Amino acid sequence: MNIFDKKCLVIVPARGGSKGIPKKNLSEINGLSLIALAAKLVNKIHWIDKSIISSDSNEMIEEGLRHGLDSIFVRPSEISDDNASAISVWSHALREAEKKFNQKYDISLFLEPTSPFRTET
Repeated sequence: MNIFDKKCLVIVPARGGSKGIPKKNLSEINGLSLIALAAKLVNKIHWIDKSIISSDSNEMIEEGLRHGLDSIFVRPSEISDDNASAISVWSHALREAEKKFNQKYDISLFLEPTSPFRTET
């Protein structure tokens, strides 16, 4: 079995309340926000079944929607502060996506917008 036989979910975490750089996920590189860059990469990969944004901010969610990410929830406040772990954000998003889409995912990618220089290869 290869990757193309698996169901793949991408989660783009984009918290709105950054203290160091306000609204950092909307910061731009070459005219595209960090969220847009993550979505652009996701949209190039044909074996991804679903891609969602996980955020507590309507502004971040709207940016994700503009660039092809699905929004199926607003992230709860208890996993939206400085102390929230990546694993808690990931597991919440995975559970919500599996419920919403009535689908179990074999692979889940956690694409943080603050790492914008990755490629699809």
